[in-house]
Amino acid sequence: MIKPLIIDFDYRIIHSASGQIARVFWETNREKNFAPTIVCSYQDVEMDSGCDLIQVKECNLLRYISSAFRRLGFPDLCHIPDQRRFSWAPFALQRLRKTDVGSYDYIHSISCPESSHMVALELKKKYGLPWVAQFNDPWVENEAKSFRTDMFRGLDERYEAEVAEHADLIIHTNRIMYENWSVRYGDSIKEKMIVLPLSFNVRHLPEIRDEHEPDGKFRIFHIGHLYGKRSAKDMFEALALIKERCPLSAEKIELSFIGTLSDDDMKYAQKLGISDMVKYLGVIHPDALASYYMSADMFLVIDMNVPRSPSFPSKLMLYHYYRKPIMSITTDDSIIEDDMRMSGHKSFLYGDAEGIASYLCQLLDGTLKADGFDRDYWRKFTVENVTELYLDRILKLISDESDIDNRS
Repeated sequence: MIKPLIIDFDYRIIHSASGQIARVFWETNREKNFAPTIVCSYQDVEMDSGCDLIQVKECNLLRYISSAFRRLGFPDLCHIPDQRRFSWAPFALQRLRKTDVGSYDYIHSISCPESSHMVALELKKKYGLPWVAQFNDPWVENEAKSFRTDMFRGLDERYEAEVAEHADLIIHTNRIMYENWSVRYGDSIKEKMIVLPLSFNVRHLPEIRDEHEPDGKFRIFHIGHLYGKRSAKDMFEALALIKERCPLSAEKIELSFIGTLSDDDMKYAQKLGISDMVKYLGVIHPDALASYYMSADMFLVIDMNVPRSPSFPSKLMLYHYYRKPIMSITTDDSIIEDDMRMSGHKSFLYGDAEGIASYLCQLLDGTLKADGFDRDYWRKFTVENVTELYLDRILKLISDESDIDNRS
């Protein structure tokens, strides 16, 4: 049995997509291939993970102080690499001094937040264990970071570079993150990198049923959070065009948002006069989402509006699993555009409200069908498939480290 020490701040945060994915992976693999111990933030929630946990409380005072700097117009301290660098990471390291870190086979850190990697970096320097650094999201290209000074931006870049240098295996979730790092760090780092998709466990999901309501509505669901450079405005403009040009089709459409939506987006829907076509359902516990997935006629995924977006929303895996048509709003040469093309779903670029409106009108009047997608595409994201790829690399990593130890 392989013993990894996992550093993952988000592991027990119920509504964290990263935490949900990690829980599925490690709970599925415990007592099969791995005996993981997970260092994570303390959360006062009922959750039976089945894994050994080292829960570390975050210092709220330090978190509030860093948040105050951001509200006062100086966000840089919150971005090197994130707030948890000060409010959690030092306390995690302090707790780990009482742990026999050397008894583990390797360290595996997961971001976001990147502070998990900063903890692992210190452990790597002290104990020399093999280290896997997994990036579910970009670090220096993270569009949520907005630096006011070059000094702090440079410091954040140096932190990423130090992690890249010291990690023995670097996992990215898609080709764009992989390509960006390859350009930035060259062949020596590229040799340590792999692309490993996110994963889910089919056994944790209910049997797929048809839960459509017999009211003639065409239900489109967006599940996830929209903020920053993710906006529903193009979708709202498309609905306004449909209402103007295809009023009978407009009466059928019900667009529902599960998660968060910006006030600007909601006000824009009101301004366009489409509030009767849009529902805001708020944040819903992950365990209660199945009925919404099964009642959908179509899923909507909205990407960050940035060039070659590397973002892959985790809910997209489940969209594929429930085997309904998917429509995306994204940018050119993005990971989501790749995914839509390979799976046979429909993708639109930001700014193409006309195209979205035309497509939906044709679907609703029956002149076009959206049934030509790959219904087995979801299988690439199964935890069994991802585990096989991961285990192969971990065995090689541990074996290489053992050979080095034997030679020395």
